[in-house]
Amino acid sequence: MTTETQDKAAECAREARKQAALLAPGRVRDALIEKARQYEAEIPDEVRPH
Repeated sequence: MTTETQDKAAECAREARKQAALLAPGRVRDALIEKARQYEAEIPDEVRPH
């Protein structure tokens, strides 16, 4: 995975989590959190922020 792809995945994960934080608990919020997890899974552990 290229650095550019990793950066894009990280940005998408941050944006999904940001949007989820604005919502009340429910299906849409859960879907955004799951999407953030999927993006974060694309980022190798050695470059993922802890």
